Amino acid sequence: MAQQEIANSIFPDIPREIPAVNKEGNFNPLWSLGFSSLFQALQKNFKNEGILFPPLTSAQAAQIASLYTKYYIPSPVALPPGVQDISGQTIYNTTISAPQIFIISYNSQRQVTGARWWTFTIT
Repeated sequence: MAQQEIANSIFPDIPREIPAVNKEGNFNPLWSLGFSSLFQALQKNFKNEGILFPPLTSAQAAQIASLYTKYYIPSPVALPPGVQDISGQTIYNTTISAPQIFIISYNSQRQVTGARWWTFTIT
């Protein structure tokens, strides 16, 4: 059985090679960058209401979907190593004012048969 790849986190990992602070008590550059990246990710993706779906236009969503077209047109093939299955990723499509989820469909041989954004409603 093949081992499942662990998805990358949206939050940076802590720098492990150097101490957090220098002799003067100031953050070292890697730690400062790490905290800055973390704070920016939190400010962008979390609000008082909770986690936000990233806002994208229909054109931006179509551009993402088009990256997967070559894996099922003209005939289905498996995703090559290094190409992520982003099924389950959600966006808020600002063009149609609706949330969408990305789904990649496969046949029994794990070959891609389709990839698209599906609009859904939250009730």
